[in-house]
Amino acid sequence: MEDGTYLKLDNITLGYTFPLKQNKMIQSLRVYATGQNLLTVTSYSGQDPEVNTTSVWDSGIDYPDFYPTVASFMLGFNITLN
Repeated sequence: MEDGTYLKLDNITLGYTFPLKQNKMIQSLRVYATGQNLLTVTSYSGQDPEVNTTSVWDSGIDYPDFYPTVASFMLGFNITLN
């Protein structure tokens, strides 16, 4: 038996909207960055305490042949036209 408690930063988005009042074609421009699966704090010895890598029949057993959860990052922008 093992303690499986954890704290996870799963999804965060930071962005800024630039108001473009001087421009006649573009009303605003938003720039943002998003990150997923950024941080997991745990004393759990398995790969990820949130992921069930087993079937119903062998619950509680971790197998080492699964890929770990990966972090991903995305940059983007939104343009609002007049």
